Amino acid sequence: MSEQENKEDQLFWQLSNSLINHTNQEGRDSGATPSLAAAALLFAAARFNAHLLARNAENVEQFRAIQEEGIAHFKGQFDKMLADNLRDYEQNFDKLTQG
Repeated sequence: MSEQENKEDQLFWQLSNSLINHTNQEGRDSGATPSLAAAALLFAAARFNAHLLARNAENVEQFRAIQEEGIAHFKGQFDKMLADNLRDYEQNFDKLTQG
């Protein structure tokens, strides 16, 4: 792994953990259930990804043209990440579900 890839990998984990910690704290502070906090985080990810697709389009016609491919990409990424995390929880269930 290159130094740049290593830095990006570290930044990825820092950002991910920061977003999770923020969502947990905001959920506790507001009295939101974990399910509501999870739904809000998922909505935020969908909204941000729609923004990324729009930023990469030069006009609305191009934006329309790339939506199907964008949706497939983000769904595929989510499916992989969810499966990876489910495996992690299965392998480390007691440790990860305490507290």
